[in-house]
Amino acid sequence: NTELTEFVKAAAALRAAHPVLHNPLMLKGTDYLSCGCPDYSVHGKSAWRRDDSPYNRSVGILLGGAFALKNRTEQDASFYLMFNMYWEEQTFEIPLLPGNQCWKPVIATDADWKPEIKDNRITVPPRTIAVLQSEENHVTVKSKRKKEKAESVSHAGEHMGHDVLGQSPRAEACVL
Repeated sequence: NTELTEFVKAAAALRAAHPVLHNPLMLKGTDYLSCGCPDYSVHGKSAWRRDDSPYNRSVGILLGGAFALKNRTEQDASFYLMFNMYWEEQTFEIPLLPGNQCWKPVIATDADWKPEIKDNRITVPPRTIAVLQSEENHVTVKSKRKKEKAESVSHAGEHMGHDVLGQSPRAEACVL
């Protein structure tokens, strides 16, 4: 089957290109680098809320790219793996990313999946594994800076719509 062969090649290439997907260090589930995100975390359909109930058939796993170095110098991208083993589609709330980063869908077991991130959520088809990768959102960087500057002038000293980690209030899809 050509489609399956191409999928396996793409998955192997993704793993080879990103050390966070084959980290030689033991994962601790903590933010021991103080970068605002743990090395890994387990989520339910709601971000940061693990669901260990016996009837649950979905899970999200965040792998923090700051804990794996590419070329021994550069931080890797972060990845969010979503496993939907339900017989119906499921909507996942995705974790926020710090700074000007955004999530980009990179691979899924359902070749017909048309991913769309809207209001910090993404819907995954039945019995599908889908992977999101973090990347710098170059298109919105300038507009966010202008907006933040305007907010800081008009709301001097007030909380500017960011949580305690400096993350924007919503996850964003990268503009492709």
